[in-house]
Amino acid sequence: MEIPPPHFGRRKTRVVSANECVRVELMLPAPIVQRLAAESAAIGCSMSRIMTRWLRELDVLDGETRVSQEAKGGMPT
Repeated sequence: MEIPPPHFGRRKTRVVSANECVRVELMLPAPIVQRLAAESAAIGCSMSRIMTRWLRELDVLDGETRVSQEAKGGMPT
């Protein structure tokens, strides 16, 4: 699948397989980063792995697009 270049930063389209995870840089509210850091330290893994687990638990990482989720009744809350 093609990932178009964002408005800021990377200027080239990326091509990756649909089941691949792609690293991105995000700005998150400080309380979320605090929770990520604390859980990361307690478990002994990266904050990226913690965030991935949180998103999977919310059924956000099921490979569906916003359009396909909306067609089934909306985005998870």
